[in-house]
Amino acid sequence: MNKVRKAMQELAKIINEIKITVTPDHHDLLKREYQKNTYSSSKNVDALLLELHMKNFMGFTTLDTVSNESYQWRHDIMYKNLLIDLKRRPKWSQNISLSKLFKLKESFNMGQLTHIVCYSQNKEHNYSIGDRITFKFEGWLPVMDAINESIPKSKDFNLLSKSKFIME
Repeated sequence: MNKVRKAMQELAKIINEIKITVTPDHHDLLKREYQKNTYSSSKNVDALLLELHMKNFMGFTTLDTVSNESYQWRHDIMYKNLLIDLKRRPKWSQNISLSKLFKLKESFNMGQLTHIVCYSQNKEHNYSIGDRITFKFEGWLPVMDAINESIPKSKDFNLLSKSKFIME
């Protein structure tokens, strides 16, 4: 079996089994992320719950920060040498958004990003202490395939249908 497919099957199982009971630590992680001033609203930061949980509570790592950058933003997690950007699909949409495509391409060309993983979750915003958040792996694509399969909506914003993702 292809190593990438096998790794993605394993990652799918991991994501599908994650059940977060929101704690003050989760709130603190999201607050610190919002304070980086790279997100337009705290609502956008809520989409990072899975990524922050995987890195801070499950031991997932990333490559070292690229020189001249203050933190690693070019991929969210590394799993079996795959450099993954996690994209949450909102419940109300059949698409994920790909923004700043030039940065995705640049990250790919730098060897900092290999794949996009699509997932959804049962609650997307306004987490309260004690909320139980579950996740569903919805598929994956190599990053350049994701860009090429996506539909331009503006100069630097594309939509990618979940139907384009590899599910196995």
